[in-house]
Amino acid sequence: TYKPNDRAGIRKAFREAIEAGGANADLETVVAYFSNLCDDYKNTDEVMPDEIIAEYDRLLPFFENNPSGAELKNQLDAAFGLSGAASCENLEKLFSNKLAAAPDDEALLAQAVSLMGRAKCNSDFYLATAEKYYAIKPSAEAAMSLASAFQNKGDFAKALNYLNEALAVEKDDMERQKLLLHISLVALINKDYTNAASSARQARDLNSEDGAPYFVLGQCYAASASTCGGFAGQATFWAAYDAMAKAIELLPGDSEYVEPAKASLANYRANFPNTEECFFNELQSGARYTVTCGTAAGVVTTVRPR
Repeated sequence: TYKPNDRAGIRKAFREAIEAGGANADLETVVAYFSNLCDDYKNTDEVMPDEIIAEYDRLLPFFENNPSGAELKNQLDAAFGLSGAASCENLEKLFSNKLAAAPDDEALLAQAVSLMGRAKCNSDFYLATAEKYYAIKPSAEAAMSLASAFQNKGDFAKALNYLNEALAVEKDDMERQKLLLHISLVALINKDYTNAASSARQARDLNSEDGAPYFVLGQCYAASASTCGGFAGQATFWAAYDAMAKAIELLPGDSEYVEPAKASLANYRANFPNTEECFFNELQSGARYTVTCGTAAGVVTTVRPR
């Protein structure tokens, strides 16, 4: 309070307080000390990353011996994760020795996966650790984390495998919607438009107010238009336009999908059939039209000449 600029003195006082408390040291004091240590690492040149890692490792037993401190341990983990010292390389050094000594320790695996996932690691060590933890304790959250890591490595088959495994056991509709959306996005990247469209429709049916499934459907419809050919292929762009316009209507303004969606609308309009093509197919502007091919087959839309 009275010497806020004496950072070394503050760290020393915290350490003395924790030492005086022994095994029963106050956990809030432990978290406050570590948070200050992390702040000093970020804002001064007095603390090195090795010290952050060593202190994190030293302080963990206080929480392991006190299960009631779960929330405070989360705060400790959060401070460590946000410190910048918790790089993938440093975390791998920290956990490789620990897991070598206790490879089946569920709590240790959970901690490693949580911290390395937060750091967006995708090393072979992280993936092996995450897969081992998932085998012990499968969950939708763990599956999505693994799927993201494998997606970043370009292994779409494995990413989809984990997402589908999680979907098979997930009962909560909100979580199922997230999983289905993630499946549709991975399938879209992998150009598996049939799977992407099917999963996006299921995600849309679970939450019709989410714009992301419509964003996927618009791209799936447009991508499959080329497989139809002729007027049927051009007409598919009406359905693609409808889906993308709905996506823009529902997506929050800061969504990463908004600008690509807006750009897609102009592209889809440019591919509409012209007035003459509509006339020769006996279709008037404003009439209802059912798409006959591609991933949009069966979708009812509106005739709009280019």
